[in-house]
Amino acid sequence: QNALRLVADRAGWDRRSSLPKNVGLGIAGVTAQEKSSPTWTATVIQARVDPDTGAVRAEKIWCAVDAGLVVNPDGVRNQMQGSLLFGLSNALKERATVKGGQIAQTNFHEYQLLRMNEMPDDVEVYVVQSTEYPTGVGEPGVTTVLPALSNAIFAASGARVRTSPFLPDRVLKALQEQKA
Repeated sequence: QNALRLVADRAGWDRRSSLPKNVGLGIAGVTAQEKSSPTWTATVIQARVDPDTGAVRAEKIWCAVDAGLVVNPDGVRNQMQGSLLFGLSNALKERATVKGGQIAQTNFHEYQLLRMNEMPDDVEVYVVQSTEYPTGVGEPGVTTVLPALSNAIFAASGARVRTSPFLPDRVLKALQEQKA
């Protein structure tokens, strides 16, 4: 709850209705890892959807993480930024296909990742102050990206994309179905 409130406040969640056309905010929160002392993570993504091509661009990411007692806040922020960007690449581009019982992609020329020029302009990470037992921050950021981006796409376009990665052709199909 603390992470969700913090990220909503920092991202300006209340300004959703004043965003430009085809731009939306999406939010998601998860709890991960240890059941007795979980990591709480909440993310807001501002995304732009091109209604003509279906291309999605994440313009900005805000994330709040409650990982218990944090010894190295800069390390936590760095780890979370990396996991958020990994999750974004996974949500927008990464996919492996199987042909003849084998993965068809042999290297990065066939397995697409987000490039630097496709990354958001800003990724802000806020560490919730806590005295609880320290927990992990390796994966929790990844888990919030896909649902937050899906919600941002819906907020920007009114269309729900139900299959990831959110490739332009899939988004365009959802836009066309939403109009029908």
